[in-house]
Amino acid sequence: MKRFILLMVMAVMCCVATFGQDDQIVGRDADIFEQPEVMPSFPGGMDGLISWLSENIQYPQNAVNHDVKGRVIVTFVIDTDGSVIEPKVVRSLNPVLDFEALRVVGTMPKWNPGKLNGKPVKVKYTLPISFKQ
Repeated sequence: MKRFILLMVMAVMCCVATFGQDDQIVGRDADIFEQPEVMPSFPGGMDGLISWLSENIQYPQNAVNHDVKGRVIVTFVIDTDGSVIEPKVVRSLNPVLDFEALRVVGTMPKWNPGKLNGKPVKVKYTLPISFKQ
């Protein structure tokens, strides 16, 4: 079951960055980038992320019992020190699964930060997390 979840995450992770017309988000989050020169990376790369998710995602038993499955889309920001901050559900599935998706994203270890002109910058990411039995 976890392997299937990870395969779904990996399939969509090709587009982990949120793509837009501009490289920088404007407005109150003007210092958050979408496409810096160097994108942040999880320790161990994509394989490391998949492995970490495999070990840490817990499919809630209540959701299993009620055959709740599907995808929760979470956005978050990789801070200049690599910390995962501001996780938010942007596409909800079920409150129990939304909570699990936020929980697992909120406990991620520090990433290698993104860079622009050689300096670390904040970068917005979108991560789909699929829950299927």
